[in-house]
Amino acid sequence: DYNVFNIPEKVVLVTSKENEDDKFNDFKKIILPEKNGLIDLTNLNKELFKLGIYNVLAEGGNFLSFYLLKYKCVDKIKFFYANRILGGNSSIGMIGGNESFTLKKSLNILIKHVNRIDNDLLVTGYPEYN
Repeated sequence: DYNVFNIPEKVVLVTSKENEDDKFNDFKKIILPEKNGLIDLTNLNKELFKLGIYNVLAEGGNFLSFYLLKYKCVDKIKFFYANRILGGNSSIGMIGGNESFTLKKSLNILIKHVNRIDNDLLVTGYPEYN
């Protein structure tokens, strides 16, 4: 537990409307419009740059990961591979979303570093957007 949310001045909440929940009152917020029921991330980078934010740890699961890549909000990726294999029909993939990257339109990742951390691997790469 890294207690990231215990440092409100370091957290920026990106949402499509003001969050009524009192626990988020201390956080800086970026309000973006909705498109098809989702937050429209088209202008996210511009809004972050206005705040002087150039490095972001995005945590939200496979759905968010897909849309951050789709809207080119990612310029560096770090994949952590554990020494365990999980699977099954109900398994959740690392990239989700309501759309898909086809093989023809797939996003290439230029791998720059592979580091071993104990029994795990950390792969660092850069998306090559078309």
